[in-house]
Amino acid sequence: MNTKAREALVAAALSGRLQITGRFHREGVDAGDCALGILHELDPPHNPLCCSRTALSPANHVIGLSNTKHGCPVKGCTVYIGEASLVVHLNDQHKWDFLTIARKFPGGEADV
Repeated sequence: MNTKAREALVAAALSGRLQITGRFHREGVDAGDCALGILHELDPPHNPLCCSRTALSPANHVIGLSNTKHGCPVKGCTVYIGEASLVVHLNDQHKWDFLTIARKFPGGEADV
């Protein structure tokens, strides 16, 4: 995850954006986004409704996610998965907020 992606998560948190689980975006009264949904907004032509929440997409070069696998940084969790999947895992399973994901996501890809 690059600096641009981390800054997008921080901006979402500071703006009070509702964080959800289970899908990229939710419309309506309780509208919100998951962390990966926020990141995919950095690549406007990308349509998150057409692909898996964990699959690498054209947006991943913009946000600095790769196929590199990481162990989950949560103590005791044995998950070892690709970077896009790890964003979803931390958002959904561990309920990490946007700021925590931005701050503690493992590694640091080069900025694009």
